[in-house]
Amino acid sequence: MPGTKTNNFLLVLFSVFNIVSCQKSTKENFSNPKNQDTYTLKISDTLIFPSDYKHSANTNFFSVRNNVLLQQNSLDNSIYAYDLITQEQLFKLILPAYGPDKIGKIQGFNYISEDSIYIITPLNNQIKLIDSKLNIIDLYDIGDIINSKIASFSQMPLLKFNNLLLINCLPETDYYEDPRFILFDMCSNKIIDNMNIADFIDIDFYDLLFTLNSTEKLSDNTAIISIGVNEKVFIYNVAEKQIIDSMVIKSNNFTNTVPLPKAQNIATRDRLERSYYISIYKVIFENNTFLFRTTTLSTEPYDVEGNLKTLYDKQKSVIIYDLSNRTKVGEYFLPKNIFDFREGFVYNNRIYFQLNNLNSPDDENLMKFVGYEVIKK
Repeated sequence: MPGTKTNNFLLVLFSVFNIVSCQKSTKENFSNPKNQDTYTLKISDTLIFPSDYKHSANTNFFSVRNNVLLQQNSLDNSIYAYDLITQEQLFKLILPAYGPDKIGKIQGFNYISEDSIYIITPLNNQIKLIDSKLNIIDLYDIGDIINSKIASFSQMPLLKFNNLLLINCLPETDYYEDPRFILFDMCSNKIIDNMNIADFIDIDFYDLLFTLNSTEKLSDNTAIISIGVNEKVFIYNVAEKQIIDSMVIKSNNFTNTVPLPKAQNIATRDRLERSYYISIYKVIFENNTFLFRTTTLSTEPYDVEGNLKTLYDKQKSVIIYDLSNRTKVGEYFLPKNIFDFREGFVYNNRIYFQLNNLNSPDDENLMKFVGYEVIKK
């Protein structure tokens, strides 16, 4: 459908034009005399990848390996690979979900090379090491985790540290008693550490948006963990199996910051009226390590007709934190109603947000990203 592709390409350009316009309209947010921010973001480029009826632009897992963007395609249980330079599709790896040669229904992966791909299959809590020919090289049986299944999302990737895997867990029924993160030793085939939310915050004040937790590899032995209802982020040392540090990375624009009380039936309205931290990303700028912490803000929870906005409609911001100097150095407001708040990735020390969202009319035609780079104000 060449005509459709062209029209959507024009729509992307129009969207980017709107983004620039929206950014100008939020400039006054950074001119407040009380605001000591010294860094901000600016658009660097756009990436547009082909899509078709067999491919879902809306997904829940992206990752980057060298110059390749990898994406889990939920429509046919496959992994797509795109060249980030040419923006062309490199290959598609279809994983059999059923049958004698099944890999299983996947939810997340860690692509090391064509001969080393770690695949998460939550149904039986297993991680399979496969190659590009779908040979199962090794299998790691995680075993039962209290009311939980292992999974991986863009903001909660499967992190590998030599023979250790830092794995995220999603609850099945009980939202408060199960571990959210586990450390798995592939040599002994055992869980050697698990962390409940109680290790980070008081679970009596933890709400149901558990998937808004986020992890990022910080070094060869450390990961940074962001909890979606907490202003702190935590540094976890996999060798020592403990949280070794924490820091406050918060938005000055949060309203309704108090997390919801412990309850099994919390109304959608109560959840959406809150602000949440979504993802944590790491970039290097001028030889310093910066953390980007994304938010959805409830500063305007209702539209002009008085209807409650969804998470996709709410104002979003990116907190810029200089980890090298332990200082918040900026907060950048993203345009409304454009990006999918769940999806982003870092490439070439730029952060990319997906233009496609659940309100977008052309999700099936193109997959589009806008890149931002950090600059001094």
